[in-house]
Amino acid sequence: MQKGGGPLFAKRGLGEIWEICLVNYGTYRKRPPNFKEPGDSMLEKDLARTMEALNVMAEAEEAVGEFYQVCANLPGEDRGFWLQMAGEEASHKKHIQKIGETISRNPEDFSLRRPFNAAATRMFLSFIRKSKADLEENKIPGERILFVARDIERSLLELSYFEIVKTTNPTYEKALKEIHAQTADHSSRLERRIAGNPPKGR
Repeated sequence: MQKGGGPLFAKRGLGEIWEICLVNYGTYRKRPPNFKEPGDSMLEKDLARTMEALNVMAEAEEAVGEFYQVCANLPGEDRGFWLQMAGEEASHKKHIQKIGETISRNPEDFSLRRPFNAAATRMFLSFIRKSKADLEENKIPGERILFVARDIERSLLELSYFEIVKTTNPTYEKALKEIHAQTADHSSRLERRIAGNPPKGR
């Protein structure tokens, strides 16, 4: 066995020395405090991107809920229908925040499935907020409200933020499936209402 600073360790970096210790001596079970494997920095970068995606999507779900809240307060609208939709969007936001906490605690259980399009998501968020402002200023005709809401739900599905990361973590999988199923159901509910209430002139 080589000892001290002999040839085995001569001119070697920390990573190589650590691998030699593991292979030749088998005495270490934990990495040194400041040691990083080549993939560690990428993991941190992916985690930052994932958390950014989740934060923006939580904002979007909140904004959709606020839009539905305005719809509920409009004269002649089905208040119960819109309040239920708003409540479910608030639930989506909480689920997303819980997902973020799960990923932060156990980032090693997750990996990026595909890149997150932050620009497209922020454009979507701006569209929701503008639609809410237009609704409050009576710039959206009553017969168009269902169509705007349907387009919002379709956009949520098309953004597919449910697919940004992959994992076998059961908490994450359950939360995502619930959000995806409810978003698809929202779109279907709105489509049925549109079919039952065609706009004037059609």
